[in-house]
Amino acid sequence: MVEAKTAAPTPSPTSKPITPEVPKAVAATTPTFQTSQKKETPSFNNIFKKKEEATENDATPTAEKRNEAFDAEKLKAAWDKFIEVNNCGGATLSLLNNTHELKANYEVDLILKSPLETNLLSNIEADLNQYLRNELKNDHLLIKPKLNLAETQKRAYTSTEIFSEMAEKNPALLKLKDALGLDSDF
Repeated sequence: MVEAKTAAPTPSPTSKPITPEVPKAVAATTPTFQTSQKKETPSFNNIFKKKEEATENDATPTAEKRNEAFDAEKLKAAWDKFIEVNNCGGATLSLLNNTHELKANYEVDLILKSPLETNLLSNIEADLNQYLRNELKNDHLLIKPKLNLAETQKRAYTSTEIFSEMAEKNPALLKLKDALGLDSDF
């Protein structure tokens, strides 16, 4: 089989090489902006002065915070409604079903059973706060998580730990182990 070779086109001696046309240089014009303010070198002192002046010039009235009184029953009803509206399930439902106590100044202590629940709470805390504030018409409401380590139980994982716990509950197991000559490290 013979391959056909294609010859590369060769420029003819009479033709001129093709060069792209370069546009003529356009006179560069820079826009000039005229301002009535004089230029300043940025410094921290100037920045803070400008912020103070800006806050003094802002005379817009701020919205007053709602402060409607509520009790533990209204809190419980709004809390349950939040669970229902947001279709909470799984770990979130378990977290929201933890004990919560209404304290002074509309602070709500949410008792957490595990340090893992703090991460879960941080995911929904803003939504929960906002919902409860709107539902109870009180902008002073604040949820404070309280980790209750006393309620958390130390779990027995090894066979020795499990046997020790069982023996504490029923001392007859120690007698049985000795009578049968069993070893606790099985």
